[in-house]
Amino acid sequence: AQNRPHCEDGPFCEWRDGSQLWSCHGARIPARWIKDRAIIDPTEILREENVELRAAGAACIGWPRMLTALDYKIIDADPDPMHGELIELRLEGLPKPGRFLKAWCPRNGDIVEGVPDNIKTVIEAQAWRVGLTPAEFSYPTVRT
Repeated sequence: AQNRPHCEDGPFCEWRDGSQLWSCHGARIPARWIKDRAIIDPTEILREENVELRAAGAACIGWPRMLTALDYKIIDADPDPMHGELIELRLEGLPKPGRFLKAWCPRNGDIVEGVPDNIKTVIEAQAWRVGLTPAEFSYPTVRT
């Protein structure tokens, strides 16, 4: 919808001469971040200076693997993995720690999404994701 080049399993553009462009959510990335995603050390992506490229790299290799290389603390947790955990972590290049909702999605597996710094609970984070207050929010009875 935002016309940002993206392909999860190959180049987003390829020419007859064999040259290719690789991109994840609009960020140009090295081809190996997709080709070799199963064996890339997460610290390689964390060494990337550009914050947008680090985010794209994390999306390429998956947040569960990225979290193995990051120190984070759990701010709040719900026993249901689909509701998730509110975590805080620091990334180089960012002025302060960021807060993220880490949860399990039936369609996408583990997800990690940034939330505003003032979020203090999992239910606040879940409500914020859909534009509601915690008082207005309730977890869906069926997830797809």
